[in-house]
Amino acid sequence: MPGLILEIYDETKRFNWQATAILYSDKSEVVFPVTSNAKIIVIKDYANLRYKQMESSVMSQLPRGVETKTINPSRNGIEIKFEWE
Repeated sequence: MPGLILEIYDETKRFNWQATAILYSDKSEVVFPVTSNAKIIVIKDYANLRYKQMESSVMSQLPRGVETKTINPSRNGIEIKFEWE
């Protein structure tokens, strides 16, 4: 199969996945269930929503009257940098 990815890793090599087996299936289609309240959004919007959600979660745990300044910290998860950055 030309173009088949068997190993992937990030720049820091913190995350590394490697294929250990290839299983063949006779299923021709994969169906993902969609709930009635699901909304399809692009990945860029999802990333913005996700990081804002984390920020509001942290803010909700601080005492009243605390003022903060938000900076864009470097990410240390799987997504170190998005393709649009």
